[in-house]
Amino acid sequence: MIKIFYKDKIVVLTENKIFTNSCCSVSISDYSWKDKLMSFLFLEDCCNTYNIYGDTENVLLNNFKQLFKIVFAAGGVVYNKDNKILFIKRLGWLDLPKGKKENKETNEETAIREVCEECGILKKDLILKEFLKFSYHIYQQDGITNLKETAWFKMNFLNNYELTPQIEEDITEIKWLDNQQINEYKNLLYPALVDLLTPNFL
Repeated sequence: MIKIFYKDKIVVLTENKIFTNSCCSVSISDYSWKDKLMSFLFLEDCCNTYNIYGDTENVLLNNFKQLFKIVFAAGGVVYNKDNKILFIKRLGWLDLPKGKKENKETNEETAIREVCEECGILKKDLILKEFLKFSYHIYQQDGITNLKETAWFKMNFLNNYELTPQIEEDITEIKWLDNQQINEYKNLLYPALVDLLTPNFL
């Protein structure tokens, strides 16, 4: 199952149909699936979750990507020595540090660079662990509808100095939160992050 987020709506890509309600699902073999998807995303609809089904998830995702400008990004779920997770506050929302890939960067290189830049971490104090998953969300900018694919990695912060938010990127605060605190701040997290952190933390 692949989930793609747009505001308060979710598109779910699956091999088999998961909703019986026809207004909440469409087969990839339906010639009008693209029109139905756009109607769901940008017009009033009868549900907030939409299922596209009928092929392997990777094939469905590749078909889905053709409808948007793709933006590649990477970021980190960063743990400190107390097993708390690093969050940034940007434009009133709690977020995880991440950013767009630059030319010829790998996902790993992007993730490390962005975490260091956004939080004032020295590269030597950040250890990249394992890849976690990709997240997907749709957003509009300058009249263009983009699909952002973000690669997430687990990381460890090895020191304990005070971190510095990257003000020029509208980051105003940095927080270390434990599992209970993450759950308490759930309403300030983007839906894609709630999905990323579930079921381990929320």
